[in-house]
Amino acid sequence: MQRPRAVGVVIVSLLFASSWGASIRAAEEEGSFQGEIMHVQRAEEKSSPKGFLGTVLVEKERKPTPDKMSFAVTEKTTIFRRIGGFRVPASFKSLKKGQQVRVKFSGPVLTSYPAKAGAREIEITLGGVTLKKP
Repeated sequence: MQRPRAVGVVIVSLLFASSWGASIRAAEEEGSFQGEIMHVQRAEEKSSPKGFLGTVLVEKERKPTPDKMSFAVTEKTTIFRRIGGFRVPASFKSLKKGQQVRVKFSGPVLTSYPAKAGAREIEITLGGVTLKKP
């Protein structure tokens, strides 16, 4: 009866090791991710690397559980707002919780949860702008 327990311990150990290993692996990828901004973290000017503005956590509504990605935003990240058919320049300061965004990324993606990548372009598709009627 000792054998099933030993097999169970080995299986649990392998699952733990593989999930821990997946959390530190990085893969070169290019793609886009669309969802709602759940959190914006501004970089601290004194302790952050030059050109690093902060991070944005984006959640995609998915059944049964949502999918999330965290994006590093730098001075090289293009940020704009989509208004009608126009692309209007925006800044990192204009990113707010609750906005719908589409983020294009390329480079290494850390396969943690949430996954982490560098944002190449952020498009605000909904929220954050109020158009007043005359």
